[in-house]
Amino acid sequence: MTSFSVITIVVLLIHFILGLCDIPLDTCTLSCGNKDSTVRDALVHQMVGPPGKRGPAGPPGPPGNAQSTCNCPKFRELENRIDALEKALVNKEFGRERLIKEGWTKIGAHYYKLFKTKLPYKAAKTKCESNGARLASTGYRDSSVRRDLVDRLIKPSNYNTWIGLDDLENVGKYIWSDGVSSTSENTEWGQNEPSSKNERCAHSYSLKNWLLNDASCSSDFYFLCEI
Repeated sequence: MTSFSVITIVVLLIHFILGLCDIPLDTCTLSCGNKDSTVRDALVHQMVGPPGKRGPAGPPGPPGNAQSTCNCPKFRELENRIDALEKALVNKEFGRERLIKEGWTKIGAHYYKLFKTKLPYKAAKTKCESNGARLASTGYRDSSVRRDLVDRLIKPSNYNTWIGLDDLENVGKYIWSDGVSSTSENTEWGQNEPSSKNERCAHSYSLKNWLLNDASCSSDFYFLCEI
């Protein structure tokens, strides 16, 4: 008997068995009457053969419906705050280095620079503002900071120095350059000062142990700026 005849008989036999099962080849189970499953599996293997090689990957599927961005207001708010904080820290560090290089001295919570250029009060105020500063005021009201300022900056220069205090808006009502009203608690005047309605700007005065004195705003003194 030829090999072709054997194959033909096997195929017909398989179809005969499956016909008795009355179900497809790939779903036939042991419920097919009393047929021997071992014989069946051998016959199926001869007909179907071993699995072939894996074929190439198919084309990519369509994009999904997931959103590309997060609609999370609280997350966005936190992210913005972190960004702002990072920028502030960078700017602060850069500003600190710049101030030190330009001759500013940190005393207390602020930076100070004594300008040894003799100017009238308003010109001195403008010069401080052009440097992003103001005539010394906030720190100068603190007694410990004031002592450091006098000992480290003002006294060594040995010259009268403008600070940020005047009554140019209302005679007799002195206001610090940061907008705080002058009181006996936050302003250390020299003895019997202020003494004249015509002297409306305050300076640190060598003849009064570097306490404050009122003077004509047109006087030319050194000036102390604060950032």
